[in-house]
Amino acid sequence: MTKLSDQTPPFRKRKKQQDSDLRDGRTESAILQAARVVFTRRGTSGARIQEIAAEAGVNQALIHYYFRSKAALAERVFVEAAGKVLGELLPVVVSATDLETLIERFVTTYIAAIRRTPFLPSYLLSEVAHHPERLDALVNKAAGVLPGEVAARA
Repeated sequence: MTKLSDQTPPFRKRKKQQDSDLRDGRTESAILQAARVVFTRRGTSGARIQEIAAEAGVNQALIHYYFRSKAALAERVFVEAAGKVLGELLPVVVSATDLETLIERFVTTYIAAIRRTPFLPSYLLSEVAHHPERLDALVNKAAGVLPGEVAARA
């Protein structure tokens, strides 16, 4: 027979599981994935922290713990996605020797990148439409250069 004092209360088991999830990064990844889904569905302006939390299966406090605000979460989602795509496209633009090669490599690279991040075009268009002032800052963070500098490099 097990004594009552020998049993771990259920709330402590949940707390240990939450602590484990926090340490191994699963919670942050779940929040980012949920944010991608919700931002794509509703746009940054229409998205709500409560909806992102429900999609991720976490409470709202964890979103604030990891990202501090919806704007910071939206920026992180954009920077990660755009950084992957721009990181692949910029070398193509800079290294192309002629227009035909540039177009061929650019289109091939762009299509492959968008297949990996299909939400990016709609998310980017939504962000630019609602917050045009953010474009230079977001692209700068994602690619490490301002859009005007890309033309100067080519």
